[in-house]
Formats: sequence, structure tokens, C-alpha cells
Amino acid sequence: MRVVVNGEPREAPPHVSLLDLLRTLDMEKPYIAVCVNMSCVPKFQFESFELQENDEIEILVPYQGG
Repeated sequence: MRVVVNGEPREAPPHVSLLDLLRTLDMEKPYIAVCVNMSCVPKFQFESFELQENDEIEILVPYQGG
């Protein structure tokens, strides 16, 4: 199945959860925000949120700087 993660096309297995995709990408961090098709997904739904063909996923990680 094809999905787009932060603008880059990627292959993912069918029926993959958002949490499983984050684990595969080593992006399972305590402080991240994820939007799928421009809608934010609450963290408590990551495990049950099933991705679909051509979903566009944006993963946002906060950085601190000065």
C-alpha cells in the first residue's frame, strides 16, 4: 500500500495502524503530533487508526531553540 509521509512516498503493509507505521519509522516519540489527510489524530487513537491507500501523513516533532 502506498502512503505519503512528510512529502515522501512510502510503501506500507495493508491494514497498518498509525502506531505501527510510527514504530517502523522509529518515530514513536513521547511528544509528536500526527495529521492524516490534514486532520490531526489524537495520540490515544494512534493504535486503532488504520491507514488507507494514498493517505498523506505529516509527523511533527517539536524542537527547542533560541
